Amino acid sequence: VYAPALRRVASFRLLGQLSRVYDAIRLAKLEKLASFTTLAEVEQTALDALKTRSLSVRIDHQKQCMRFVASNSTSEGMRVQLGDLARRMVTATRMIEDSN
Repeated sequence: VYAPALRRVASFRLLGQLSRVYDAIRLAKLEKLASFTTLAEVEQTALDALKTRSLSVRIDHQKQCMRFVASNSTSEGMRVQLGDLARRMVTATRMIEDSN
């Protein structure tokens, strides 16, 4: 029941970390790194992340690679990071308040 959702989350996290390290990665290498799921599921996760603007990625089937596109503006990346931080701080504050 939880396995498909966990695979999607793991794929998304993997793609996010790869995007911070690489400009591009061969699909064969990505398939090895994501051995817990299929390449098709990783590609679908990449497309979903692209639709929500969580990740900027291009899949080049002709050259058999996935390209991570750098954000056009540093301020956009910082805005996203600050938004994530704010959400996490609210969650942490609620957890602390609930424990009292």
